[in-house]
Amino acid sequence: MKKIFIATCLSFALIAPSASYAHVGSCASLEGIKKARCERHEKMFAMCGPIKGAAHFDCDRSFLLDNPLNCATLDEANAKLCAAEIAAFDTCKAKPGKEFLICVKEQTASGPM
Repeated sequence: MKKIFIATCLSFALIAPSASYAHVGSCASLEGIKKARCERHEKMFAMCGPIKGAAHFDCDRSFLLDNPLNCATLDEANAKLCAAEIAAFDTCKAKPGKEFLICVKEQTASGPM
């Protein structure tokens, strides 16, 4: 029983780093705003992923506010979604951490990630 427990712990230790590395998967198959959000989320995860607790959501909030999507690079339909996201960021920016993310999700019906 002890050997099984140790083997399980070791296998998790080997799998966990690769699972966290692949947090968002590949953005290559995505297009438009979904691809732009995915690429931004990869960068955000690299910066905020190691941070735990409420500070993680504060980091996410700061990163998103500092890195809005470039709507000019998107087609008309995606540019409208992008503009709605930027408007939601402005509406929700006074809210802290996780409340900001929830607010943006409610405003856009999709969220920034």
